[in-house]
Amino acid sequence: MQRNSLGETRFFQGESLIIHENRRWMTKPSIKEAVWRISKCIPDIDKRVLSRILEFSFYVLSPTSGLGAIMVWLLKDQTPKDQNLQDFGLSIMEESHMSMIKHLFGQTDGATYLTSDGRLLNAGIHLKVSDVSRKIIQAFKGTRHTNSIRFSYDLDDAIVVTVSEDGPVTIFFQGVNIADLQMHSVYQQTRDLRVEQNTNLVKVNTFEITCSHCHKPSLVDEITIDGQNRVHSIYCTTCKAELYTSECFSVESRPFKRLAQAS
Repeated sequence: MQRNSLGETRFFQGESLIIHENRRWMTKPSIKEAVWRISKCIPDIDKRVLSRILEFSFYVLSPTSGLGAIMVWLLKDQTPKDQNLQDFGLSIMEESHMSMIKHLFGQTDGATYLTSDGRLLNAGIHLKVSDVSRKIIQAFKGTRHTNSIRFSYDLDDAIVVTVSEDGPVTIFFQGVNIADLQMHSVYQQTRDLRVEQNTNLVKVNTFEITCSHCHKPSLVDEITIDGQNRVHSIYCTTCKAELYTSECFSVESRPFKRLAQAS
């Protein structure tokens, strides 16, 4: 468990990170799967630096900072054309530099370059994309993501990490979206569905259930939308036995345990 000076508390357990801030609870998945996916595309990638970049992007910048960012990680220490890059004296590998780097991102627009070993180079750089990438790579989400994915096509010895203001982190390589990191909040998902579906008939039900096979408890989040439900089944995260079946829009479960209160 970690607690910072801003009142944010983080709980690391298994494959998840649970964040509590200003009476809001959010669950984020581990970055391990994203590291695995990226390493399948680039087998000799430095996983230590990659993990640090993703941890900073997903656990520090996203989503509580309320800012978007683009990081261009140079897999080889080459200098891109038309760029005069200088070392900032900050490294994403240094825990003591995290607050300064976060502040830097909050004060600058544009992209920030990182060396192969995680040192910061110039910030606030406008990504110039080629006419070729504009023709080949279709628009992706907004302007920030479109520029990022097209630039990753032009600079094929780099990974472009794009952090959205609302939280998700997207990783681009050679003009392809190779991994995503997204926070999960069933209540945020419910609010988004109400807007998207233009209806208040979206309901969320959260309850505890105990597996009849291994007797481990789980917490279930179930969303229903009138007229759009179908049969879904979920399975125990411990023993994989069938846990619960219902007619709903979506349903998820996670390990759960109540600690007995001291007398």
